[in-house]
Amino acid sequence: MSLEDRIERLERDNHRLKVAALLVMTVLTAAFTMGQARAQTEVVAQRFTLVNAAGERLAEFGVADDGMASLNIYDEGQQNPAIRLGLVRISISDGARTIVRPRLVMFSGMTRSSEAGSIHLDFGESSPSLSLHDQNGKGRIVMHIDTSPRIQFWNPDLTRITWAAP
Repeated sequence: MSLEDRIERLERDNHRLKVAALLVMTVLTAAFTMGQARAQTEVVAQRFTLVNAAGERLAEFGVADDGMASLNIYDEGQQNPAIRLGLVRISISDGARTIVRPRLVMFSGMTRSSEAGSIHLDFGESSPSLSLHDQNGKGRIVMHIDTSPRIQFWNPDLTRITWAAP
């Protein structure tokens, strides 16, 4: 075997060794990086927005102005929600404490400004209530179950009950 043949054979073996080493490194790198890329088990954010194919907002899940969780569902093309489900802070009549309750609000009409023309369904420890709000956002009719069920109709200024049962 001539010197040229030996050098040519050595270069072929060297080339094969380089290709094999490169292949081993590629496989090891792929195995290592696939082991590192795991499915994310938690997504942290302050708001998630659901949009349709046109990019219009359909729903939002996030933190409301009072710091509580809220789910808002929108009518097509509306700026304000048609339905809101979330937790709310409610001051007790004595003013000394605040409680947190789940609340479902359904809005009527096209403006949906504030609480105008809405129905509120509140859930408490043992006292659910349903209230109907007028165009000014004031709760005018309240149905409440505490120790016994009661219905109250309030005047427009919410200063006195105009009718109640029992």
